[in-house]
Amino acid sequence: MVEEHEEQIEKWWFKMKKKYPDLLKWFCIETIEVCCPPGTYGPDCLACLGGAERPCHGNGFCSGDGTRRGDGLCRCKAEYTGPFCLECADGYFNSEKNDTHSVCTACHESCKTCDGPSNTGCKECKEGWTKGDDGCVDVDECAAENPPCKENQYCMNTEGSFSCVGCDKSCAGCSGEGPDKCKDCANGYVLEDDKCTDINECDRSDKVCLGDNENCVNTHGSYKCVCAEGFEDRDGKCEEVTKTEDEEAAEQNTSTNAVEDSMDLHEDL
Repeated sequence: MVEEHEEQIEKWWFKMKKKYPDLLKWFCIETIEVCCPPGTYGPDCLACLGGAERPCHGNGFCSGDGTRRGDGLCRCKAEYTGPFCLECADGYFNSEKNDTHSVCTACHESCKTCDGPSNTGCKECKEGWTKGDDGCVDVDECAAENPPCKENQYCMNTEGSFSCVGCDKSCAGCSGEGPDKCKDCANGYVLEDDKCTDINECDRSDKVCLGDNENCVNTHGSYKCVCAEGFEDRDGKCEEVTKTEDEEAAEQNTSTNAVEDSMDLHEDL
């Protein structure tokens, strides 16, 4: 735009600046007519709803404000609604209001609509809350006859909602957090001292790892069979690790060096 109207801008700078100090007004509004004064809109620069001084009563934004476009209608801020942005949206109430001024304040978290700041001012309750003698109160979904969580989860009530939390891995069903809240113990666990405890299968009198050269390693809720030191798994069997000639020679050198170092140390003493 500057390059397109460079000649007119230079004219203003050198000849018109003193008489018309406001470049926006002289150039954009009056000369090339693509702008409007703040608070007005459209080809004829009409006043926005609510008036040019406070479009939308200060609670929204006028469509086309300051341009030759738009329709002058109000796009209200989140708290407000209505053509002039003077009414309160759901979840807000008028803490101040007259014919030209409105202040909307957030309702209590339990209210969908309200006429005051506390839960006693609720007209309607949000989902997860219910109307009681003292206003909207939390619904305990976890106390329902059919709790909302899956079999291996426990329900934790929150204000206006709930969450489902996974049981401890030692549990087969639970009523809360930890191995002491299990309804039953999961496979690999047994009830001891009122909590589900891991069974050490490797301590059993009857061996659980029956393969040759296998050792038992206990894990949480289970166990695993691994090859003993010096053996490796080959097609499901633990077979002795075979060393190459180079590996055996390296081991022999290491052993010889260790003996020589020991003898040298003895001679120094």
